[in-house]
Amino acid sequence: MIQFKIDSTALTASIKEYKMALSLAFVKTVQGTIGELLNVILQANPVGDSMKYQSFYLQRQQYSGYAPREGLSSGSWIVEYDKVTPDREVSYGGREASKQRFDLGKSEFKLGDTIYLHNSVDYITRKAADSDPGFLGDIQGEKFVMQAVRSSYAVAQKYLTQNNLM
Repeated sequence: MIQFKIDSTALTASIKEYKMALSLAFVKTVQGTIGELLNVILQANPVGDSMKYQSFYLQRQQYSGYAPREGLSSGSWIVEYDKVTPDREVSYGGREASKQRFDLGKSEFKLGDTIYLHNSVDYITRKAADSDPGFLGDIQGEKFVMQAVRSSYAVAQKYLTQNNLM
């Protein structure tokens, strides 16, 4: 009778190493994709000039009580994982505040998490959906959130390729 002995220790170690590398590549892909989508949204985020859009800033103050200063909607974008924190504080810090918040929190992401990209400023949801197009007047960037979401496939493909997953 012929007997074979196979030591699968090296194979098991290789599979575990590959699994870890693959998981890391997927995490980097998701983080890169979300970071880039956030940048697309921030670049398209309307408003940002309290002199040019003075009537909007005054209307916003009456509607929501927000001070007539720039940077509120672009500074209040939040990326959260597996939860949405209600009543988050708003930030007048502009794009940099949203980017810093994302950079600080991106290490919290785990594979399988649901990702929420949202804005804590109530009127920005109205603009994103264009449910009240007259509310923001002639400000450009209509449906800017949906435009960013539509670009997500190409952005994800870029990061999948970059991380050798395609």
